[in-house]
Amino acid sequence: MDGSWGARNLATVSYIVDRSNPVDVDPSLPLATRTYRNYEFVQFSGQQFVSGNWGVASRGIVDLQEDRFTRGEVGLLFEDDCIRFEIGYRRDNTRVDPSGPRTGAYVRLTLATLGGTGYQRDDMW
Repeated sequence: MDGSWGARNLATVSYIVDRSNPVDVDPSLPLATRTYRNYEFVQFSGQQFVSGNWGVASRGIVDLQEDRFTRGEVGLLFEDDCIRFEIGYRRDNTRVDPSGPRTGAYVRLTLATLGGTGYQRDDMW
């Protein structure tokens, strides 16, 4: 489901499910050993411009079977006719690590006219 308001504000929510794996996986096993499993996710992203070319952006993936965020990020963004620059914070639970989830800052730069004709909705993710 996609929604937009104003000139550049938008949000997307997707429900993704795969039940094609006929093998039942023991949920008591560590996640790292469950290489083949069915999955059910909700993925979301959004951006809201608050002042001129400045705004905030957010993205995330929730694993409904594990009942936890797989990945989440929130950032500050600048966008004009030429560039889109985003800096923010990310928490990533996609890899099993004895020290816990990976967290850190990210920087994302998109050039609007390099190989395209402007920004697309898919640029948000």
